[in-house]
Amino acid sequence: MRIIWISVVMSDRSAFQLSLAHSALLMARQDDSEIQENDEALKYYTNALNSVNNRLCDPIDNTSEGIIGAIMGFCCYEVRFPWCCNILSTLTNFSAYVFNSIFGQCGS
Repeated sequence: MRIIWISVVMSDRSAFQLSLAHSALLMARQDDSEIQENDEALKYYTNALNSVNNRLCDPIDNTSEGIIGAIMGFCCYEVRFPWCCNILSTLTNFSAYVFNSIFGQCGS
């Protein structure tokens, strides 16, 4: 699984930013295991989330392997750090959002 993730990270900008967020949080937790978030991890996470958000409105990119990999990365991030960013709670509306973005109703 790690080999697959490395190939996604190296080929997709959103997944790469998410990987940087993951690494930043792990590095911060090495010194203090009680740390639940830090500015550097949140910056990378926000960059990844904004990138995915923008790309979901792109009719060509919204179903690419990279975007699907990045979204799966968000799910894994939440499983690993459930206290940090609550992305899974938003997935109940995710399919409707993707449907709207594919059929040109993005931003409405």
